[in-house]
Amino acid sequence: MLKTYGVLAGHQAVAVVLSVLMLVLVPLALPTETFGRFSLIFSVAQVITTVALSWPNAGLLRYAREEYRERGTIGGALGARLGLHAVLLVVVLPLAWLFSGSLENLFGIPAVSIWFLLAAFVVLSFNEMGQYAAQAVEKFAGYGLSPVVMRLAQVVTLAGFVAGWAGGWPVLMAGTLLGYGLGGALVWAQIPRRAFAGLGFDRAALGRILRYSWAVPIGAAGAATVTWMDLWFLHHLIDDETVGV
Repeated sequence: MLKTYGVLAGHQAVAVVLSVLMLVLVPLALPTETFGRFSLIFSVAQVITTVALSWPNAGLLRYAREEYRERGTIGGALGARLGLHAVLLVVVLPLAWLFSGSLENLFGIPAVSIWFLLAAFVVLSFNEMGQYAAQAVEKFAGYGLSPVVMRLAQVVTLAGFVAGWAGGWPVLMAGTLLGYGLGGALVWAQIPRRAFAGLGFDRAALGRILRYSWAVPIGAAGAATVTWMDLWFLHHLIDDETVGV
């Protein structure tokens, strides 16, 4: 337990250092308005992912954990969660595409950002699902390592901007998603292969996950709104440069 805590605390300390370094690089690498636009696009991606795609993860953690203790696998719970996730993606991705014009009007983000939003929904949701699945099998290192990898990808991207290699919010968004993708891959890789035994769609497990998690979107919507609403109000009342500041 102490070793695990030490590893997590160490990863969190590194992530804090990288976050500070990122804040130092941002004003050197990007115009303020560009960083504001990136922040708005990422806020939309995170809110929709949290509310529409990641809400069953609480049920996954509980029932995958129980299954792992009883059988040494998480195949039933994870299979149900993956099946549900596929259904949610089939619903959310087309809806996001259909209402991309409304998102553009509400948040002032360019039409091309819909491609980044669609990619973000997939990458962010699988990253978070992997963290819950890994915790269910008592693999916690990835929980701390994933933010480190994401922040490192952002720092490298911004350093490239400062060096004159590239620029603009699309490249920063791509670097951010690459960091989330690599971090997610490391988290999933932490799960022992034997834990995937019996992986398949389990209706009973799906029912338990739904009953346990159905209220999560309500709380998630509130938390996400509180987290990002200041940027949204600044965008609507002032401009993207103020958002960037």
